[in-house]
Amino acid sequence: FDKPVILDYTGETDKIFTMSGDTVKAASDENYGYGTVDVYLNGSYEVTIFIYVYAEPEHMYEIYDFGRVFSDGDFVMNLEMEPAGAQFAPIYVHSGNTNVAYAEDDVMPARWIKICVNDIGHARFTMSANGAVEQSFELNVLENGDYAEMVIYKGEPEQYLPKGYTLDLNKLFEMSSDNGTCKDDELTFYIENQEEFEPAVADLGNGKIKGVHGGEVFIRAASKLGFYDTCWVYVYTVPEKITFPEKQYYFYQDDTWLAYPIPEIEPEEARFAPLVYESSDTKIIRTDGSLQNTDIFRYVKAGDAVITAKFRDNESIRGLFKVKTFNADYAKDIKVASSAVLYKDFSKELPVTFDPFLSIHTIDEIADSNEGIVFSEYSGDPDSLLHLEGLKAGKTTLTLKSGPSLKKKIDVTVKPGRPEPKFVCQIGEIKNDGDWKDSPVENAAEYTFVLGKKYMIDAWVEWEDENLVYIGSEYLIPNDFTAILEGTKLFKTGTRLWAVDDQNIRLEAIKTGTATVELYSGKKIKLIVKTAQEMEPVPMYRLYNPNSGEHFYTAKAAEKNALVTYGWKYEGIGWYAPKTSSEPVYRLYNGNSGDHHYTMKKAEKDALVSYGWKYEGIGWYSDPAKGVPLYREYNPNMPACNHNYTRKKAEHDYLVDHGWKDEGIGWYGVNIE
Repeated sequence: FDKPVILDYTGETDKIFTMSGDTVKAASDENYGYGTVDVYLNGSYEVTIFIYVYAEPEHMYEIYDFGRVFSDGDFVMNLEMEPAGAQFAPIYVHSGNTNVAYAEDDVMPARWIKICVNDIGHARFTMSANGAVEQSFELNVLENGDYAEMVIYKGEPEQYLPKGYTLDLNKLFEMSSDNGTCKDDELTFYIENQEEFEPAVADLGNGKIKGVHGGEVFIRAASKLGFYDTCWVYVYTVPEKITFPEKQYYFYQDDTWLAYPIPEIEPEEARFAPLVYESSDTKIIRTDGSLQNTDIFRYVKAGDAVITAKFRDNESIRGLFKVKTFNADYAKDIKVASSAVLYKDFSKELPVTFDPFLSIHTIDEIADSNEGIVFSEYSGDPDSLLHLEGLKAGKTTLTLKSGPSLKKKIDVTVKPGRPEPKFVCQIGEIKNDGDWKDSPVENAAEYTFVLGKKYMIDAWVEWEDENLVYIGSEYLIPNDFTAILEGTKLFKTGTRLWAVDDQNIRLEAIKTGTATVELYSGKKIKLIVKTAQEMEPVPMYRLYNPNSGEHFYTAKAAEKNALVTYGWKYEGIGWYAPKTSSEPVYRLYNGNSGDHHYTMKKAEKDALVSYGWKYEGIGWYSDPAKGVPLYREYNPNMPACNHNYTRKKAEHDYLVDHGWKDEGIGWYGVNIE
């Protein structure tokens, strides 16, 4: 038409689409549906347009195979889609045999897929949306006959099949028809939800299955016309042990558990065994006697009882747990800090718990005695926190209210100024993609770099209270890190080579040397750049004297070889030490006992020297990056040679378990992995 006139429209709701002049517009991203628009010319000629408003399809539910009697003719399908608004989405329909049946249109809304039947036979249909969501089904068009109008499952709610036993599904399902005997029909059984590599059942044919592995399967019994019913089958072995993770569980009047008592059944293949639950006091809590382990418990009144889970086929195999039932209408007490201190522009969070339980109660109201001092917020979710933000200096009292009468007060003080900050600095090598190569070193007095390698510095401010968070927008670390680092002449930074953001700088070590820098007020750190050869770690040899029981450690291969010729046993490389660092490990010798001692503590070294020990100098160095801890143990039962040092946590734990005293970490080796 040259100038059509839109005269009238209909829709499921006016919220689906609106009209203005000759324009139709979807009214909302949350409302979906369909309607028609009648277009007239001169009040005479007319065309009707169907308009569908839909959400993009994300999932199409499985379409079960089914058959149709030839005389039934055409039929309409309603596809189940996700999200719900996708039921009006365009679906592309393809028939593999149009001589038997075909789609009325190539594209139809999911809510109305019309299939037209031509002849007796078989056709496979494929439905797709957006080129990504797809399902198919088999259509069998049959001759007229006496077919079932219903399939009914007549067994127990669940079927339990012992491993190695056979189940005849024909005895669990029946077909029925109001007008016939179903003599031309038969059931086909489909085994679904089965593990591919460890199937729970084997299909023996003729509707019989055999349990082969502990698990669950979903059985669908369908007639020739596609009518069906379903059941679950659980395959199990005989349980050897039934336990529960907790000794006591809590149950309240809405027939709800705080944590559901899920049994732990051994062996693994027995986890689907049928259990019968029994209450020690049915006046407190009762069970309905069914075999499911969900929704079978009923609250009667508050009290204590014991629930026993018994294996149905042998009640001597059982497990139990205690249960406390209670009335959870209102909490008895709110457990929260009685006071809180924070600063303007800072926030903190206070844990809130309830007696009896957090997960079933909430804060209904927060009253503030002096508004404008602090902002408070409580989400009401289980395990949530009371969030506080300092607005201005002053004092106020918050009153938390729950239920009809429960109240709890919190005295809040917002101080002027700011808390004392803690500067945190992390430095570590990075890979080509910019991620850390290993865990960065944090808050070290010195950092060592390898010439030519690339690193990253990440820095921030923490506060004295870990729950205190700065909520302002001011830049927390105002120093120009880039200028400071480039000023050392040891590093190259810059946006052309490396991206630089507020607190994070990537850099490259370009020159060997040492520099001390102040990246944050009063916080100086030492930066050292060395060649790769200088950074080669030193192997530390470990030896054992079978006569004295002493373990000895040395970086000198010649010393190690000499001791071996004297009868010492070489035990291999104990760890790797840096060639040098600012953290020396002192070596001392006791001429009376023949014992050596090693320590990073100068005070300990000086004390031993005053007692007659001989100071033998620096034995090696500790790694400032704290790469590999060397554990120190002391044997109080030995008069001498009573210290051991090891990087092996298993060796450390073994000695401690056998009476040695754990003396912590003696020093650190280099992580070469």
